[in-house]
Amino acid sequence: MNATRTAAQLGPRRLGTVYRNDGGVFVVEAVLHGAEARVVLSWSDWAVTVRNRLTGERLTVCSAWDDRNQIVSQPKSAELDLCADDFRSAQAGRDLHPVSLRLVA
Repeated sequence: MNATRTAAQLGPRRLGTVYRNDGGVFVVEAVLHGAEARVVLSWSDWAVTVRNRLTGERLTVCSAWDDRNQIVSQPKSAELDLCADDFRSAQAGRDLHPVSLRLVA
């Protein structure tokens, strides 16, 4: 898949983005590309791990961004760097909870 098509499908979702659609309100906890994405979703060149803010359920999806989705908020770039460091640390221990605390604080 080419980078332009991937960017269009990913849309504005990046680490820390909060968005909503008919399925709920979600916080983006990871954006995966290439081999990293295929570890989670073998058929996809990209994936997004999100947490449902109402239920706390984590999902990894590769659904394309469309007009049914709406941005609620996006973090500033300094917050993104800090969240990315927390995510890498938490992911190494397979404990994603510290990331969710940082993103909703």
